[in-house]
Amino acid sequence: MEVDIDLVLKEVEPCEWRADVTVPRALVDREFDAAAEEIRRVVSIPGFRMGKAPAALVAKRFGGDIQSQVMQNIHSAAFEKIKNECEVDLVTLPLPKDTPPAPRSGAAYSMTLLFDAAPKFDLPDYKNIKIPEPDMKDVDKEVDAELERYRDVYAEFASVEEPAKREDMLQISLSSDIALPEGAPEATARLLNADETWCWINEPEMLPGMIEALEGAKKGDKKKLEVEFPDDFVEPSLVGLKGTYEITVLEVRRRIPLDDDDALCAKLGVDNMDKLKERLEESVVEKRRVAGRRDAVTTIFETFRKKAGDFPLPPSMLSQSTRSELRSIANAVVRSQDDLEAFQKDMDAHKAAAEKTAEGRLRDFFISKAIAKLENIEVGQHDMDNRIRAMSSLYGRSEKEMRKQLEDSGAMEDIHIDMTIEKVADRILELNQPKRKKKNEKEG
Repeated sequence: MEVDIDLVLKEVEPCEWRADVTVPRALVDREFDAAAEEIRRVVSIPGFRMGKAPAALVAKRFGGDIQSQVMQNIHSAAFEKIKNECEVDLVTLPLPKDTPPAPRSGAAYSMTLLFDAAPKFDLPDYKNIKIPEPDMKDVDKEVDAELERYRDVYAEFASVEEPAKREDMLQISLSSDIALPEGAPEATARLLNADETWCWINEPEMLPGMIEALEGAKKGDKKKLEVEFPDDFVEPSLVGLKGTYEITVLEVRRRIPLDDDDALCAKLGVDNMDKLKERLEESVVEKRRVAGRRDAVTTIFETFRKKAGDFPLPPSMLSQSTRSELRSIANAVVRSQDDLEAFQKDMDAHKAAAEKTAEGRLRDFFISKAIAKLENIEVGQHDMDNRIRAMSSLYGRSEKEMRKQLEDSGAMEDIHIDMTIEKVADRILELNQPKRKKKNEKEG
């Protein structure tokens, strides 16, 4: 629009703004003329060559289209003026309050737009933070523990003559006086009578009370077991049934860790134990660095939040973020109809927890957003595309499907928020890395 519009901004609530837009009559008329001319150039009206129909006829036939175009132009002009000339940082698009009146040729026009803006706060100092070095004590002990874990991973079962203990695997025969329920599957029959079967001396139990009955048993021992199948037993057809089992231990097998260093190195694809320990040490050190970075970022943003204070948050963003957090809570805890009923019963508590998490996350975002502006950090379309590509690979879905799901659920904004915080966290850590002296630097 060539003629500037009149715009009056007012913050009606913290982060909630109102824009009263007034368009002079001359500008309204000019917009109507321009819209009518644009339509006249492209429409065909019988009896007239393309673009040669009288303006009055075009206005009569396409008055609704012209009016819609003028309305759109006024809205766009107001948006551009708010964005470019006013000292507010929009976080939602300015939208008309209620249904605005349609503009009319020959009259001035007024409308009211509502939008949310970023909060204002005192940005904490982010360039002079003491970030502790990750704890590298007792790395050798963790390496030894990793070695033992690998020895256990590649352990093999071997028969032993000793009494059975937890984690052992027993070959047994079993018989019971419980009648097989009608229509029960073959697997259920093997739970009642079996000449040979295997069981673990571990949770979950194959039969109720089996661990206590067989722990300490040796090969050849016979045990009696009184059983009553509980309500949550894995095989529904046996729930509530009672009976007596006779169990004979045929063999006891135990995991024997792989103590042969050469064999362990061969399985892990390294030449010798020294190289294996070196590789494990590098892994432990890197894992501690990653954990140290995560802890440092958490501490930094907790400190930022305390220093910045409980500044207000845009209502629409807080509402959206709270809904997202509530969905995450539901996805984590609801696995059955009973879980759903319990979740709904405690809905007020879940909503309060979701809002608290959303508030902290949004404060981290707005602090990050302010730092990003100072440090020229942007989360562009390329960044978003890469994140969606990674997510689609992780969940085994096409990028198109993943993008549509994220857009439909409103999660694209969540991804943008997360990536902004991540990028700014990287920059803060980079700015505050401990200064190390170069080897050839002279000390004063």
